[in-house]
Amino acid sequence: MKLWLAVITLCGLGGMWLYIDITMDMDDEDQVKAFIESRGKGPVPASWRGEVGKGI
Repeated sequence: MKLWLAVITLCGLGGMWLYIDITMDMDDEDQVKAFIESRGKGPVPASWRGEVGKGI
């Protein structure tokens, strides 16, 4: 019984991590799309901070 509880808990944590990772990627994509559509007049997307000027 304890083994199943541990397995279910680990699967739940893994699923939460995957959901959070996918959500963060989608947020980055939305910010990049908004930046490109604003023709560079919007704020720099979070995923680009520290990378501007490095050829992106």
